[in-house]
Amino acid sequence: MKKLVLLVLLLFVLVSCGTVNVAIKPNTTFTKQGTITVVVESTDPIGVQGNLEHLLLEKGFEVVSQVVAEEKVKLQSESEGGVLAKGKSNEDQYTAVVVGKSLSEQAVSRIRELKSTYILRFKYHSYWDVFYWAFTTFNATVVDLRTGEVVASVNFSGDRSANSVLEEFINKLTATIK
Repeated sequence: MKKLVLLVLLLFVLVSCGTVNVAIKPNTTFTKQGTITVVVESTDPIGVQGNLEHLLLEKGFEVVSQVVAEEKVKLQSESEGGVLAKGKSNEDQYTAVVVGKSLSEQAVSRIRELKSTYILRFKYHSYWDVFYWAFTTFNATVVDLRTGEVVASVNFSGDRSANSVLEEFINKLTATIK
């Protein structure tokens, strides 16, 4: 009976921790050699962007700073439905141009140029757990800016240290690509 209670307790603890699920598009050309920019989708109070950039660099990825990647922010007049355009720039670096919705929704539209091959966007929910930051959710996608395809995705739901989730994500990502 004691063994059964211990086993149930152990299973409960393991399940409540959560699993980091990483999916990579089959037959993708995603490699470490393409430049990748880590972009925050909303706020980043615990510094996940810096942690991801550090972990990617440790694993040999070519990381481009978001500030450098967004070297040009232009103002543009009204655009009725919003536009997404792609174009090739100097030195085989690709530029994604994202234009906002109509003038009624936004006073002035912005164009954001990212001089990178891939973009890693993420969002999360976290809380301070006595000695460390913990995630309850963490989601991220890696998008090929040349084609617009999602080449990798991560999904975490549970209750784990933010650092352990990020490390597992990058380790799994590295293990599945060339």
